[in-house]
Amino acid sequence: MLRLLQFFCFLTGLLIFTAPLYVSAQSDSLQIKNKELLRKAYQLRDDQKVDESSKILTQLLLKEPTNMNYLYELAFNYCLKNEYDIAISKLTPVLENNNVTDQIFQLLGHIYDVKDQKNLAQQTFQKGLNKFPNSGPLYLESAMLPLATKNYDEALKYIEKGIEVDPSFPSNYFYAAKIYCNSDDKVWGLIYGEIFMNLERNTPRTLEISKLLYDTYQKSITFTTDSSCMVNFSDIGSYRITGRGDATRLKMSYGLNVYQPVISMSMIGIKKLDISSLCRIRSRFIQYYFSTGANKKYPVILFDYELAMWNNGLLDAYSYWLLQKGNEKEYLLWKEKNKDAYNSFMFWFTQNPLQLTKGHSFYRGQID
Repeated sequence: MLRLLQFFCFLTGLLIFTAPLYVSAQSDSLQIKNKELLRKAYQLRDDQKVDESSKILTQLLLKEPTNMNYLYELAFNYCLKNEYDIAISKLTPVLENNNVTDQIFQLLGHIYDVKDQKNLAQQTFQKGLNKFPNSGPLYLESAMLPLATKNYDEALKYIEKGIEVDPSFPSNYFYAAKIYCNSDDKVWGLIYGEIFMNLERNTPRTLEISKLLYDTYQKSITFTTDSSCMVNFSDIGSYRITGRGDATRLKMSYGLNVYQPVISMSMIGIKKLDISSLCRIRSRFIQYYFSTGANKKYPVILFDYELAMWNNGLLDAYSYWLLQKGNEKEYLLWKEKNKDAYNSFMFWFTQNPLQLTKGHSFYRGQID
C-alpha cells in the first residue's frame, strides 16, 4: 500500500505553494518564514523523518487553517505511516470548502482505493470531477479503478476525457499509449505516446514509451518477401455511431482507412526495420499526409509539429531521439557521428516545445 501511495505522489507531484501578496512587510516576512518551514517539512519527509515533518505542517495549519496545501501534505504524511483513517478524518471535513483543491479529492479517493473501498473511491473522484471538471489528474485516478480489473474500454473513457479537458497533463497520454499499443488499434498508441514524450521529456517513463513506440512499429510492420510487406496498425475498419432518433450508421475508422494507407505508401522500398529506416518512413509519412490533403480533413497537431521539424531539416534527429530506447546501440552510434545535427535539433526542440492548450490540442474524438 505504501508503494501505491508513493507512486501516486510521483504521478501527481507535490503542490506548489503560492502565497497571497500582502502590503505590509511583516506579512511578507511571515509568508517567507512559512515557505521555509514548508521546505523543511518536505526535507524531513525525504529524510524519512515523517513525524517531525508532520509537527511542522500542524504548526503551519494552526497559522493558516484554510491552507489546502498544508492539509494535503499532512494527510499524505499520515498515509506514509499507514494511518489512513486519520488522513480521512483530516480530509473529509473540507470537501465542501470553497478553497478545496482537486488534489484533496485525489488523495482521499486514492486512500479509499488502497483500503479496498472501491465504491467510496469512485464516489470521491466523481465528486471531485463535479467540482473540478477540467482536472486531468482526477480523470486519471477515476480510470485506475477499471484499469485494475482490465476493463480497458471503461478506463479509456476517463483517460481520453482527461486528455480532452486537460491537454497539458502528461500522465493520461502515458496510460492511453500503453493501452492502445497493446490493442487492435495501435495508431492511437503511437500518437498519444509521442505526445507524452514531448510533454515529459526526461524521465524513466519517457524511455519506457520510447521502447514501446519502437516495439509497436516492429509488431505492426511485417515483411512478407524481400520486396513487400504488410502493415497492421489497426484492425478496426468501421464502427457504428448513433445519430438523431437513435439511428445508427457506419463510420470508417481513421486507423485503417486514413493512417494505414499513408504509412503503406511510406514503406515503398523499405526492406528492414531499424531506427534509420523508421526515420525514412516517418519523414515520408509527413510529406504524404500533407501532400495528399489528409491533414485538412484529419488535422493532428502532432503532425503539424513534425512538419515544422521536417521543414527545418530536423525530423530525422527527432525520430532518433523518439525511438532511442528501441535500439540504443544504433541511436548512440548515430548520435556520435551526427553531433552537429543532434545539437541543432536539441536547440530547436528546447526553444520550440509542443504547446498544448484547451483550444490547441489533440484527442481521438476530434477525427475518429
